[in-house]
Amino acid sequence: MTESEIPLQEIAPDGADEAKLKKYRIAGIGFLVLNLVYIVIYMVYLPPMFFGLSAYAAFAAYFGLMGTLAWFVFKGSQKLTQILFWVYGARMLSSAFFILQGGAFPAAPYAFPCVVLAFYLLGRPLLNWR
Repeated sequence: MTESEIPLQEIAPDGADEAKLKKYRIAGIGFLVLNLVYIVIYMVYLPPMFFGLSAYAAFAAYFGLMGTLAWFVFKGSQKLTQILFWVYGARMLSSAFFILQGGAFPAAPYAFPCVVLAFYLLGRPLLNWR
């Protein structure tokens, strides 16, 4: 049975309709892309250093974790999307606080839009935002 033959109820067991599932798919793709942009922004602002095997393993773990989370969001996992929505909401508020306070990492003002957009994309299917 191919993915196109799977009934919608099996893909999104919470009874989501096709428009809502499309929002989950956009959220999953956007979540992955924004996290990749986020890590690139932080890599530009890190001081020059030697990247050993442990740094490459950490990057691989980060990309693997973000890819896995994005895949489940893409497939319509409502519980995971709710958890990520609240986590990114907390990240957004704490980042805004530290940016306004002046004690943030130099890349934080440039990476902040990625966090805000990820929060918005995760909230679209949950709260039926446009």
